[in-house]
Amino acid sequence: MELTWIRFLLLISLVSIGCNREYDGDRSAYADTHAKLRNIAEVLHEFEARRNLKQYRSFEDAFDDWCKRSIIKASTRHLRFDAWDRPFEWKVRAVEGKTIIRVNSKGPDGISQMGEGDDIFMEFQIGDDGIISYKIIHPKKK
Repeated sequence: MELTWIRFLLLISLVSIGCNREYDGDRSAYADTHAKLRNIAEVLHEFEARRNLKQYRSFEDAFDDWCKRSIIKASTRHLRFDAWDRPFEWKVRAVEGKTIIRVNSKGPDGISQMGEGDDIFMEFQIGDDGIISYKIIHPKKK
């Protein structure tokens, strides 16, 4: 238990440090958003082992709660926004014994197309059997 807690704190520290770096000019906004979604998935994976992610109605609610509980640092606030400086959307649904949390970026056009068009999103799945997985999907780059 103690080792797991230490791993969790180390992960949060690495996410905080790694996401604050300046990216080279050749990194696209899609790559930046993809990296943020991957970091969010890693935090969700570590957090789900201790808490119920299904309780949060929005990404902002989850993020605010984690900051209040000192689970993540307030300095990671930039993870709330995609590379186009828009807040990520958070949708939770239950499907066939799984809870699916979708964290969506509206992409460069700023219009939510429910994961289509230029949107990029991450789906985080929590099975009733305890198996956790995630995938990042970018249907169409423009």
